[in-house]
Amino acid sequence: MKLTEIRQEKFMDMMDAHEKKYKALLNECMAKGMSSKYKAFHTEF
Repeated sequence: MKLTEIRQEKFMDMMDAHEKKYKALLNECMAKGMSSKYKAFHTEF
């Protein structure tokens, strides 16, 4: 295996882990904020 291939594979693993973490965080924020934001958004108008 070439060094560049190893680097690319590590990078892809990192990105994958980052994406999973980001999605989990996003889902958590959406779940927490959705109800209150949704209510506030609809009572404003």
